[in-house]
Amino acid sequence: MRVFAEELLLCPMPDPWCEFYDGLYGGMFFHNRLTKVTSWHHPLESHFVATCDRLKRLRALAKSLRESNNEAEATRMEARGERVHALHTNKLRGVIAKETETARTIRQMRYIRVFRQHANKKADEQKDR
Repeated sequence: MRVFAEELLLCPMPDPWCEFYDGLYGGMFFHNRLTKVTSWHHPLESHFVATCDRLKRLRALAKSLRESNNEAEATRMEARGERVHALHTNKLRGVIAKETETARTIRQMRYIRVFRQHANKKADEQKDR
């Protein structure tokens, strides 16, 4: 499910959301221009979490069904999981299709910054050992 975390990190802002960096707390926050709502959570985070949870449950159910020799139901649950993943992917494609070039550049810069922070943290952990 790490793929979903990376997708969320790289996912563009759906309209009318904007992303900002808070230098005081060192984190990103999100603001909806229409509703004036501000949040520390990505606007699509709940969608990602729900999709991830659903896929986990379907995979666990398919595994359980296979262990009880119910191959037909296990295959049906796996197919349902593939449909859930396809719906998730289609939703992301719709958001990405509306993204501007400037927003895409900012998103890529954000990914690079977070990747560097993660790499620096890992390097610090290695030094402490």
